[in-house]
Amino acid sequence: MAGGKQTARQKMINLMYLVFIAMMALNIDREVLRAFDDINTSLEATNTLSTKNNDAFISSIAKTAETDDKYKEALDKSNIMKSKAKEVIDYVNKLKSDLNGTEAKLDANGELNYKVLSDMENVTRMFFISDSQPTQVAKDLETKIKAFNDYLKSIGKDNLKVNINGVKKGNKELGWLYKTFYGQPQVAATTTLTKIQNDVINAESEVIRSFLSQKVMENVEINEFKGVISSPGFVQKGTQATTYAAIGAFDNRLQGSVTVNNRTYPLVDGKATIPLETGSSGTKSLSGSISFTDAKGGKQTRPLETVTYEVVEEVIKDNLKFTGVITADKMNVLYIGVENPVSATVSGAQPGSITLSGPGLRSTGAGKGIVTPSAIGEITLTVSGKTSDGKTVSTKQPFRVKGLPKPEATIRGKSVLSMPASSLANQTVVAKMPDDFGFNLSVSVTSFSVKVPGKAAQTISGSNLGAASSVKGAKPGTTVTIFDIKTTSSVPLRPASNNVVIEVQ
Repeated sequence: MAGGKQTARQKMINLMYLVFIAMMALNIDREVLRAFDDINTSLEATNTLSTKNNDAFISSIAKTAETDDKYKEALDKSNIMKSKAKEVIDYVNKLKSDLNGTEAKLDANGELNYKVLSDMENVTRMFFISDSQPTQVAKDLETKIKAFNDYLKSIGKDNLKVNINGVKKGNKELGWLYKTFYGQPQVAATTTLTKIQNDVINAESEVIRSFLSQKVMENVEINEFKGVISSPGFVQKGTQATTYAAIGAFDNRLQGSVTVNNRTYPLVDGKATIPLETGSSGTKSLSGSISFTDAKGGKQTRPLETVTYEVVEEVIKDNLKFTGVITADKMNVLYIGVENPVSATVSGAQPGSITLSGPGLRSTGAGKGIVTPSAIGEITLTVSGKTSDGKTVSTKQPFRVKGLPKPEATIRGKSVLSMPASSLANQTVVAKMPDDFGFNLSVSVTSFSVKVPGKAAQTISGSNLGAASSVKGAKPGTTVTIFDIKTTSSVPLRPASNNVVIEVQ
C-alpha cells in the first residue's frame, strides 16, 4: 500500500494519525503544570514579602540619615540599587501581564485551567519571530538584565548577577532566550519570569545590606549594653537559691565569665548562674564584673550593677497574693506528638513543693514536666505549691495544641538551584523542620516524585535522585521538578511544604 495510490479514506486516516501523534507530543503532564503553578505562587509571595522588607530597610536608613550625615551616602547608594532593580522588575511584570492576558487561570469548576497553563503559542509569539530570531520585547528583556548585571559588576557584586548564559546544542550555540523560553508552556514561562524577579530582589537585598555592614560594625558595639545581675528580692534562710548575670538583652552566643563578690563563674548560653548566700539573715549585695569576647575577637569587661536581696527567716504570708506561672520551654504553644518541656513557679510557695498536673503531663522534678498532647485543640495545666505554713495554693493555665509543621525539602541546602546534567544522579533530597521550630527533630525523606520534561513522572523510594532513570536523559536548558516529597521521623510527619526545582545547565 505504501507504494500504490492511496484512497481518499486512507489519506484521511493517515492525516488523523499525524494529528493524534502531534496532540500526544503537546500533551503536558498535569502534575508538572500544577507544580509550576505552585512554584510560581510561592515565588510571588516571597517576592512580595522581600520587597516590603527591602522598602522598610531603606526607610529606616532614610530616617537615620535625617539625624546622622554618615548614613546619607548609604541611603543614596541604596536608592540607586532600588531603581536599577525596579526597572527590571516592572518590565517583567508587564511581560507577565501581557503573556497571561485576561484568560482565567481557573475553569468554571474552580480547577486549574490546564489548557491555558499548557499553551505554548502565547510564549512563542511574545518571544520569537522565528526559531532563531527573538522579538524586540525579548531583546529588551535581555538588555535590561545585562544592564542590571553590569551595575552589580561595577560595585563588586558580580556574584549576585542574574544568570543569562546560553547553552550548546551539539556544535550550535543557543542563546539564553532560546534556552529559557522556546517551546515552553505558558505556566513555565511565567514561573521563569517570576524567578528572574526573585533573583533581582534578592540581589537588591544583599547589596543594600552590604552598604551598611561596615557602619553597623562601627556604630552598634556591644559596649553599649550594660552588665546586669538579677536581684531575687528576698529568699528564705537556709534554702538553695540562684540568680543570673548577663549583658542586658543578653546574647546567648557570648563566651566569657562573671566575677561576683570575688568569685568567678563561666558564661553558659550567654549568662552565668550565681549561687546566693542564704546561710544567715539580713540584706545581702551582689557586685562585680562580666568579661566576654566581642564580635571582633577582642576581650571586653563591663561592671555589673550592684543589687541587693533580703534573706528572711520565713516567707511572710499574711495578705500575700499567690500566683502561679507556667511556661512552655520551647514555644508559646504545645505540639502534638512530641515531648514539650514546661516549667512553673508559684510566688510565695516553697520551690521544692511545686507540682504540675494535666493531660499528657509527666513530672520531671519540682516545677518541671514533659507534656505529650494526644489531640489538636487546647489543654489546661495546673500548678500547685505549699507555703511555709503548709497551705496549698494552685492556679490553672490553658495552652493551645497544634500539629507539627511541614518539613522543608532541599538539595544542597536550596529549593531552587542550577547544576550540570552530569551532577543530577549524585544528588540527595533532604528535609528538615523549619528553623523557627524549637525542637530537635531528625527528618528523613522516604519517597518523592520527579518530572523531567518529555518524560513521564517517576515516584522514587528513598532520597537518592540517581534512582530516577529519567534524570539521566535531562537536557541542558530544561527544568527538573521534584515534588510530593514524603518524610518520616520518630513521629508521623506530613509531606514537605515545598517542591525542589533544578535548572539543568
